[in-house]
Amino acid sequence: MRHVRLTVRSAAAACAVAAITLAGQAAAGAATASPNVAARPDGGPGHWSQVTGTTSDIADVGLVRGADGVLHVLWENGTISGHESIMDTPIAPNGTVGHAVTILGGLDAASFPDATATSNGLAVFWVGTKGHISGIYEATRPARGGHWSLGPVIPETLLPGSVSVGTASDGRPWVSFTDSFSMTLLHLGHPIDQVPTACCYYFTGLATDGVTGTSYVAYMSLVNKKMGIWVQRLSQAGITGAASRLPGSETGGNVQPLDQRVGITGRGHGRAGVYVSYDVGYAPARALDVYRLGASKPVTLATFSIFGEQLQGSTLTAGPDGRLWDAWIDGAGSTPQLFVRASSLNAATWGKAVHVPLPSGTQFVWQVYASAQAGRIDLVVLLTRNGHIADYATQSLLPPPPKK
Repeated sequence: MRHVRLTVRSAAAACAVAAITLAGQAAAGAATASPNVAARPDGGPGHWSQVTGTTSDIADVGLVRGADGVLHVLWENGTISGHESIMDTPIAPNGTVGHAVTILGGLDAASFPDATATSNGLAVFWVGTKGHISGIYEATRPARGGHWSLGPVIPETLLPGSVSVGTASDGRPWVSFTDSFSMTLLHLGHPIDQVPTACCYYFTGLATDGVTGTSYVAYMSLVNKKMGIWVQRLSQAGITGAASRLPGSETGGNVQPLDQRVGITGRGHGRAGVYVSYDVGYAPARALDVYRLGASKPVTLATFSIFGEQLQGSTLTAGPDGRLWDAWIDGAGSTPQLFVRASSLNAATWGKAVHVPLPSGTQFVWQVYASAQAGRIDLVVLLTRNGHIADYATQSLLPPPPKK
């Protein structure tokens, strides 16, 4: 069985265009380094390091940080059925990239994985097939140190392009993915909730309010007359209540297409609010907004002209201090650019946008995912460099406050 990723390059179509990608390499359980990925002695702001093998321009990664400060980049590797793998590349707090380790190899097919920190440690999920076993795979490791261990496989026949995960208020993971006819949600320990849809929902993201404990799923909808970025409240077992469309995410019956998971995040335990980063306007996007669920209006972080800059994608994450960080790609023309912008500690105001220089040889930037530390952000960027597509990592520091 081959892995099929549904992605969208034009919102004019009723459904996304199917693209086939293959993944995986290495034997099951082997703690071996991946080809094309090597440890570097340097890291941090101004340094770029390759963190995945050569891949495709739709390959999502998952990020999760341990209690030891190590950031784990989870990714799918390989090109031949039966030799596909789920990999983990660790990044030290100072940005130094370590050797990639195989979590599970010998897969016949696998979706792009995602990961989250739970009350029991770190967890990565993907949908895959190995021999006669198909379903939702989980691997876990201690929050500090240790090794990945496989859990039981939850039966599932779908092979989505990307899994999205988050953590509920009870410390257990949420898992979500979509196909052309449904959106699947699993709160670990509860039955699967499969929500039928017209074509199509894509690019789900999950987040939990640190005060109320309420979880939400966000997604892009291509359903006729329901285009846009939507957010749906969740109960302990799945969908509850009515979904709401984010202001400005639909223009004239169209939605600006996404190429990565919707950027949605809470601010950590004891801190209120769930926030979403998304495109406003259509063909091309005219602005990048961040919206706190329930607020009267969003905050605009960047604007784009119809003849100049073009928003390629964005992501949103929260640091351990509750500060929000947004990262986005200006993908226009032959000179793509990467920017980050950080909020105040209470997320009420935003500092200035910071330009992050891309590595030499960059030809196009496809996706950006991020994980914040106190005072800095780790950026994992999918880009085409010297004709090859792979994920690269760097860091950006919090800019100093303006002089009074």
